[in-house]
Amino acid sequence: MTETQYRNWWSEHRDGIEASDDVRVDVFLRSLGAPTATRSTQAAVLEQLDELEEIGRIDRFTVQVWGDQIYPDERCAQSPVGRFLQSKVMEFEQWGERTHGVTLPFESTVCKPFVTDREYHCIKLPRICLGVYADGDLSGVVPCEFGPVNVPVREYLTAVTELSSGPLEVRERPESLPTAESI
Repeated sequence: MTETQYRNWWSEHRDGIEASDDVRVDVFLRSLGAPTATRSTQAAVLEQLDELEEIGRIDRFTVQVWGDQIYPDERCAQSPVGRFLQSKVMEFEQWGERTHGVTLPFESTVCKPFVTDREYHCIKLPRICLGVYADGDLSGVVPCEFGPVNVPVREYLTAVTELSSGPLEVRERPESLPTAESI
């Protein structure tokens, strides 16, 4: 997994956004009104998306709350909302399988809730995640990593705003934005 794989993805992704007649961003958050640091990051991301919509770089965005984890084998996961969220995670993971060299922020693990001794299969979710669609096709999932190259949400959005050479170059600027770990 190299920087070349990242650059190839970014080039194709950026060109797809520029050529698309319809760019949609689906935003997934762990919560609304989260603790202060997370809330300010969420606000900054939503402001960046408003700006992208205003300048015509994207056509629209949606915001969904998906919590911090999904328990796929439990009853709530079979509800309409649970099925929707699981299908989104599955769609994102399928994109990851098709995109050479990418690692997504979903962690499939065993969780042990504090209210029971039983262990459950769960999928841990990132604080903020974007699914970017160009003409209805999933074109990117952020945050993600291409080997050592981390693609954080805010730097990704800045790069889309500028249609620059990519989020990596945004991060290398002296006035660099926070990394994905801080989101």
